Amino acid sequence: PAAQTLPSASGAFVDLFYGWNRTGIVTSRFSSVPATRSQLALNIGPTYCTWAYDYEHDGIDQDGDGTADEGTDGFDTDNANGVDDVAERETSPPYAVPLRGIEFRIRNYDSDTRQVRQTRVVSNFIPE
Repeated sequence: PAAQTLPSASGAFVDLFYGWNRTGIVTSRFSSVPATRSQLALNIGPTYCTWAYDYEHDGIDQDGDGTADEGTDGFDTDNANGVDDVAERETSPPYAVPLRGIEFRIRNYDSDTRQVRQTRVVSNFIPE
């Protein structure tokens, strides 16, 4: 099959979870539902989180298996891939890829004049 060009690879801004109505089609790393292990409910809307180390080192048993913080306990808890590997983590970021930039658009509709105003703020996170 031909290589698929992802929107994020072509420099476009996309909404998180924008591909929700395309069953089985993943068009970018941000088009699908957030990772289940992130435990961020979809009813609050798609969420990007930088996933701080504290999620794995907080003394809380997020995955409900009776042991807290397996991903940071200093042991090879699952006996695979070495000490504290990714598979041992209780949680994960909702989207496990770094943001290269962010864009905010704010639109305001004035019902008296029927005019729409839009403000746009863009920030680039790629180091130069």
